[in-house]
Parts: sequence; structure tokens; C-alpha cells
Amino acid sequence: MKSRVRQLFVVVALMFVLSLPAIANTIMFDGPSGTNYGGVYTGLYSGKLDGVITQFICDDPHDSISDGQSWSAVVFPLSTVGIAGNGVFSGPPAPYLATADGNIGYTPQEVYNSVGWLAYQLFSGASTDANGISFAIWGLTSGPVLPWTGPPSAQGWMAVALTHDGYTNPNIWFAVPRAGLGVPGQEFVYATSTPEPSTFVLMGVGTLLLGVYAGKRKLSV
Repeated sequence: MKSRVRQLFVVVALMFVLSLPAIANTIMFDGPSGTNYGGVYTGLYSGKLDGVITQFICDDPHDSISDGQSWSAVVFPLSTVGIAGNGVFSGPPAPYLATADGNIGYTPQEVYNSVGWLAYQLFSGASTDANGISFAIWGLTSGPVLPWTGPPSAQGWMAVALTHDGYTNPNIWFAVPRAGLGVPGQEFVYATSTPEPSTFVLMGVGTLLLGVYAGKRKLSV
């Protein structure tokens, strides 16, 4: 009985650890949403992350992709996507904010925080303005001059997003294309309800130690 209890704790701990997301992920783009503005499709896009159906928002207007295209990516939480080169738009200076009216001084991480806040408005259902929010995100990452004219609400969304440059949300993640791809990929924002990997690690290690401790304690009685 004592042995079975300890084994159960170990199995549960391993389940937590094995459930950690892989560092290298595969993104497959299934298709755009039915919403578009001026012929440009806006989120939420459909696709798969390591085979799991996921909704994405594109923050990268530079590369065009097609249905069924897949590429490798690395995922980063919102809290780190703009740090140490994580993310397509994490190199200085911040693309939009470095040229905006008086808004110089924002770091790449703060840009991503604003993008994360905008994306969550769609993921959470707080707003259905996919056109305005998508173009606002592209404006933040790619500059105020885009190769198309966005909807009137885009500028307003950008202005509001800049007031959320300290926004944090552990459920907002970024899928960043890996360097050296044979095909162009896009950087995507997506939402998850699962804890961050560090949380899984702590839970798994804690459960494992608890199981070992409980086994030793019972054997010594």
C-alpha cells in the first residue's frame, strides 16, 4: 500500500512534467477568418499549434502565407517575448513608437505588451472589431505607414493600447518563426488557459518531492 501511494505521486508528477509544451513548435495555417478590410483578412485566424486547433492573431504583416502552409516556431509568453531578441519585432528601435508623435522611449517589451492587450480584446470577446484591432496591431509592429489604409477605428485602438504598455497576461503567448526557415512564416499571438511552463515545472517537482517524502515518512514509521 505504501509503495502504491508513492508510485501514484510519481506518476502524477511525471504527467505534469510531460505536459510541458515543446520549445520548438510547428505552426500550420488553416485559413483566415471571414472578416476582411479592403481585401486584407483580419483575425481571428484558424490554424494548428503542434496539431492542436488554435485561434491566432497575426502581428506580422511583412510575410504572406497560404492555406496549409506550416513552419517551425518558438513560443514565448507575453512577459518575455520582447526581451533579448525574442520576437520578430524585439530589435531596437521599436518600429512604431520610435517614429510616433512624441511617443519615443517605449521598449520592445512595452510594444508587445500593448499588442497583447489588443489581442486579448478579441480573444476574450470584449470587442468584435477585428478590423480595427488587427490594423492597430500591425501599426504598432510595423509603423504608422502601411501599404494599405486601415479602418478609422485603428488609430483609436493604437492610442488606447499605448496606455497599456505595462499590460501582463500569462495566458497570452507569441509563436515566433525560427530563423533559417525554408518558407516564410508569420508571428502569431494566441491565447491559452493553461499555466505557464514554469508553473507546470514547479507543480511537477513539488508533487514529485511530496511523493518521495511521503514514501520515506511512511517507511520510517
